[in-house]
Amino acid sequence: MLDITPQLVAATILSLLVLGSVYIRRSNTNAINKLPPGPPGIPILGNVLQIPGKHLATYFRGLLEEYGGLVSLNLAGFPVILIGDIKVAKDLLDKHSIKHSSRPVVPYIHRHVDPEKIYWATHEESETQAVGRKLTVGVMSSVRAGKTEPLHEFEALLNVQKLLDDGGEDLFHHMKR
Repeated sequence: MLDITPQLVAATILSLLVLGSVYIRRSNTNAINKLPPGPPGIPILGNVLQIPGKHLATYFRGLLEEYGGLVSLNLAGFPVILIGDIKVAKDLLDKHSIKHSSRPVVPYIHRHVDPEKIYWATHEESETQAVGRKLTVGVMSSVRAGKTEPLHEFEALLNVQKLLDDGGEDLFHHMKR
């Protein structure tokens, strides 16, 4: 039969206490991170098994009706926020985009692709990344506003002029430009 020693019993109880405290701490992250309400999940997998393989839109719509315009899901440790209200979406994604958007930290990129942290977009939140994002938003907003149309017109005219000058012989070179 099994020879159960007091040390084995103590080690088992200690292991269960440690695992239980880790589970309770991880399950209380909604209060710490202030995530919106969402369906309860199971340990480790979260809500992964609750998501159907088909008709995702219907499932997500049902969650939004049950929990409100913002719903949080835990997909195997990764929090996912569903936004079902257009006003909330505009407020979060347009007006407060720098505050509420971030990129996940990918260890492979940190170690192998960009160990010197040259590319600000691939690393965790920092002052350098915030400045880079602000600069990018400024550049992209001018593109959205159509302020680059004179530049496009000038480039098109320059290409047509060069094509006319060389008789179209170096067409592929002009396309690369």
